[in-house]
Amino acid sequence: MSVISSKTENKLITLAVLLLAGVLVNTVNAENLTIVKDHKAQCRLVVPKSKDQWLKLAADDLKDYIFKSTGAKLKVVYDKSPDNKLVNIHVGPTDYVKKLNLDLPSPQGFVIQFPDQKNIVIIGRPIDGIELNTMYGAHCFLEKYIGIKWLFPLELGEYVPKHDSISVPMKNIIEKPSFLRRSNSGLGKAYKNKKDRLAGLIWGMRQGYLSGAGLQYNHNIGNILPPDKYTKTHPEFFPEINGKRFLPKPNPKNRKWRLNYWDGCYTAPGIVDEAAKNIIAYFDKNPGKNSYSLSINDNVNICQCSKCRAKNKDFPEGMSS
Repeated sequence: MSVISSKTENKLITLAVLLLAGVLVNTVNAENLTIVKDHKAQCRLVVPKSKDQWLKLAADDLKDYIFKSTGAKLKVVYDKSPDNKLVNIHVGPTDYVKKLNLDLPSPQGFVIQFPDQKNIVIIGRPIDGIELNTMYGAHCFLEKYIGIKWLFPLELGEYVPKHDSISVPMKNIIEKPSFLRRSNSGLGKAYKNKKDRLAGLIWGMRQGYLSGAGLQYNHNIGNILPPDKYTKTHPEFFPEINGKRFLPKPNPKNRKWRLNYWDGCYTAPGIVDEAAKNIIAYFDKNPGKNSYSLSINDNVNICQCSKCRAKNKDFPEGMSS
């Protein structure tokens, strides 16, 4: 027979309490929400009424890939969800999500949050008015919890693991990208037919591709100094080619005509001040923007005047610094 001292007994009781508390904490942290059970949907998608194409892609991909993985058919409802046993997966700014007043990453990023055992929220701030961040959140959800991989464009590049049931741990996620601009100009050019070109772009979006929004750096001199205006008021702003000013003319067959086949005479008196005035006016009109491209236009007709050539003396003809 052994006797335990009261001091030792107190220590053992304290240890037991701590171990029990640890088990309880781990149980809370490990709590899961079941969204599919035995191939049956235990959730629905709740989306706002919106014509945003990327919000639609987010909801469609969640519905389609959960079905591909489990065979469960998720219903989609708009803004308000019925009060029953199904878990609500909110995609974007639904009425419910707006009331949460979530602190969202800025200017880019998204959150996946679990306000309670009935609701999952996937949302990010709009980028230039479109729901790209929410879309990135939806694809993160599919990769993290279902195991979806998009290895390359078209269905052949998809990896979709099969599941009988899916449970999601109730652990909030906040994601912010390391780079504000993530693009590849060839994504829409790899395939000849229109449908497959679109598939290339969508594949890129599922990887976190971001081009038209966010940090701007595309060809832009023709927008800073639009030729419709300045060929009449400041023809000296345009390149001198073979001793004559090249003045770009509107081309109804090319919507980017302002940005192609010419660059400014960057040594022209007043061109810098005029450009600065227009850029300041742009930010005054668009206070939500955080960048503006200063990139030169696309292709040929680099100014050959003596001042420009002196500046570009270390570059071959037709190139500028």
